[in-house]
Amino acid sequence: MVLHGAPGAIGLNPADGVVLWEHAWEPDGFKELARFPALDDRTWNLPVLVRDTLLVRNGGEMVAFRLPMHKR
Repeated sequence: MVLHGAPGAIGLNPADGVVLWEHAWEPDGFKELARFPALDDRTWNLPVLVRDTLLVRNGGEMVAFRLPMHKR
């Protein structure tokens, strides 16, 4: 599951709940900016990005992460 937006793409692996944040506009492909565990178990729910807050949930837990965003 992938969200696209400034400054890159945010992916969530549904099998283990790991978030992967990548910079999508590199000439030679994606550049990984961060990778971190978000949930203790799998999820089939889509992640949601509201301004600078990433929301991730499954059947038993919900977490919110503040992401550093650049000013336009």
